[in-house]
Amino acid sequence: MALLWNPVPIPVFNPSTGERAGGAKAYFYVGGTTSPLAVYTTDAATTPHTHPVIADASGVFPPIFIPYGPFGYRVTSSTGATISPTVATVQNPAPPDSGGGGGIIVTQDQILQPGDTMWRLQGGVRSGWVRMNDLTIGNAGSGATERANSDTEAAFAFLYNNCSNAVAPVSGGRTTVSADFAANKTIVIPTMQGIIAGGLDDMGGTVANRVQRSTTISTTNTSTSATVASAIGLVIGMTVVSANVQAGTTITAISGTSITLSLAASATAAGTAARFSMFSDAQVVGSVGGVAQQAVLERELPAITPSGFVSVSVNSPLLRTNNGTGLNGAMGGLAFTSAGSNSTGLISTEPVIASGSFAGTSFGGNLASSRIQPTRLGSWYLKL
Repeated sequence: MALLWNPVPIPVFNPSTGERAGGAKAYFYVGGTTSPLAVYTTDAATTPHTHPVIADASGVFPPIFIPYGPFGYRVTSSTGATISPTVATVQNPAPPDSGGGGGIIVTQDQILQPGDTMWRLQGGVRSGWVRMNDLTIGNAGSGATERANSDTEAAFAFLYNNCSNAVAPVSGGRTTVSADFAANKTIVIPTMQGIIAGGLDDMGGTVANRVQRSTTISTTNTSTSATVASAIGLVIGMTVVSANVQAGTTITAISGTSITLSLAASATAAGTAARFSMFSDAQVVGSVGGVAQQAVLERELPAITPSGFVSVSVNSPLLRTNNGTGLNGAMGGLAFTSAGSNSTGLISTEPVIASGSFAGTSFGGNLASSRIQPTRLGSWYLKL
């Protein structure tokens, strides 16, 4: 159910001429915002009007049904002259349920706004929503791949205003949201395919340092060598976000507090604030990071120093020759020669140094291991 905005079909007039404003335009917005609000041709709220709604040649608007919830509006002539200035918020609560019980009718559009997301145990399309699948939305002439229809305008504006072009690219580049939508451009819906939702590391407050590490970095212009105040929690492959580091730079090696950057620094500076994470930026909406499987590398193993000893069993005595030239003989199957000039006695008192080698047995299959937490799969939807 919805509110009938103009229950009495009274024409609107052009204030500059006093004549009926044929082709006048009525714009509707989510209450308190500039985001377009879908309005409908019937109380069932199934068929949306175009945005804006156009009056006939006599300046009379067709029936316009507005979903329950706060809304704003403005009315202009066909050429854009103001007829009714913007009204930012009109409270539009649902009426008591006529079916009895004294309840309140709450519609989906009252509690959900364009751009809201929903996870659901469902596949396929859902009325009033689009799937977050890396496809596109746009107007009816846009050729968008997920949904090409006028009812996508509010969601188009939401993505345009809240996500960078790197996250939600607009075909042909961005100018203004209204101009680009009218120009048949499309915008990409950020994908949630195989992705688990997470929170920004700062989210308007103090950084949590759960999905990033904050420290300082000292750089030298044109050099890939840098030092950090602390390397605790740093991992090879992390993205580096800092004033003197090029966008997209990652860590390629770590030794103590010395790190190697994938791209040369752009300035020489000491103690510059820096953030490191497996995301392009853990404080930017729409960033994606993490892997499902990864092989364990040698550098990721715990640091250990193997130690031990070799035991030698003596199975025959060391005999000295009597010619004063030293000892020649065998010990436990090992050939030896011991130089010496003492020709008295039968047992050599001179040291014998033995060395040898051993071959170990290889093990390990060098396969990737899983990094996926227990997860149930469904579909992510974005509200139109």
